[in-house]
Amino acid sequence: MDESLVDDRTPTAVYYPVSLSKFIVLSLLTGGVYELYWFYKNWRFVRDRDNSTIRPFWRALFAPLWCAALILDLRESVQDKAISIVPIVFLSIAYFVLSILVQLPDPYWIVTFLAFVPLVPVVRLINASNQDASQEYISNSTWKLRHFVLALFSIPLLSIGVSSSVGLIPSTQVIPGSLLWPHQREYLENSGIVEADEKIIYFYSEGFLSIKDDGNLLTDHGVISYWWDEESNEFYIEKAVFSDISKIIPKYGNFIESTLVTITRHDESEFDLLLSTEDHRDRLFLRKLEGILDR
Repeated sequence: MDESLVDDRTPTAVYYPVSLSKFIVLSLLTGGVYELYWFYKNWRFVRDRDNSTIRPFWRALFAPLWCAALILDLRESVQDKAISIVPIVFLSIAYFVLSILVQLPDPYWIVTFLAFVPLVPVVRLINASNQDASQEYISNSTWKLRHFVLALFSIPLLSIGVSSSVGLIPSTQVIPGSLLWPHQREYLENSGIVEADEKIIYFYSEGFLSIKDDGNLLTDHGVISYWWDEESNEFYIEKAVFSDISKIIPKYGNFIESTLVTITRHDESEFDLLLSTEDHRDRLFLRKLEGILDR
């Protein structure tokens, strides 16, 4: 049999069909990166179908801006006029908004993991348009070794990131005191680090799983640093109320090293605060402290 005839009769997929379950799981595991890959594959189909000069990579990279255009192209391709413009605009705006919410502070940025939700109807429509191209759908939907390797690495990283953001483990950023969990606040009070009526304005800990290892605080009373000394196995607390502080000297860090702030009291005694530079929140801590001291 002439193989070219077999190839001609083999249904060809339109756009990029993939099972909804795989689309959702990989979108979550990759923090939205798989959605960009999905956009890229669909835009590459459009380019090849129309023999156009569009660049799928850039349209995928800026997917929130090109989402509506892809859905409109799909609408025209399947000739389904039942797909009205209003839902298309709504889905596109929803995807755009959820995508940019990654800029929100902890823990609110986590909502960006839901960016895949507005794309679910589009994935379903593409799959429905590929009923005759089952081989492509099956191939794209099959879980391969690389997907399990991805899950092996991404699940622990995502778990740590989310746990840190919601306060189950110490955040990698300087956070408002209001984001501390009740049991963390209770620990700070029971350990004599803060008073019961003391308001915590900013907090940062370099501890990995617990804030018990160390912490740096700005409160409405002053600044505090506490830590466990591993060599002596002793717990230390350094405090300075605002009226005791004569000067502060920051040594700004980078994405590897924390910012070091030396607090000097009027009696010339000193202690240091360590602040994460992530998202420039060390600057928020210092600006607030300087503002209080300047009053």
